[in-house]
Amino acid sequence: MTIQEAAFKILEEVGKPISSKEIARIALDRRMVSSTAQDPIQSHAQTIEKNIRDDVYNNPKLVFLNSSQGRLIGLPIWDSIRSSAP
Repeated sequence: MTIQEAAFKILEEVGKPISSKEIARIALDRRMVSSTAQDPIQSHAQTIEKNIRDDVYNNPKLVFLNSSQGRLIGLPIWDSIRSSAP
């Protein structure tokens, strides 16, 4: 499973936007992904953010969502719901 696929599943379960580092930590804790990097959480978090930013390997699709807690990662449907709210 890729970190992108793991992130999508985690976000569906959590039901709200969370940081890329939190996604990476959960994915590693659950052994959904592995890493040989010196800092696996940072490495996976950067991969998630780069995938979204460059929109090259962003499949399943994730989006950046701005919140009072900073920039979080979310599902595209959450962005469209927020955009249509009064």
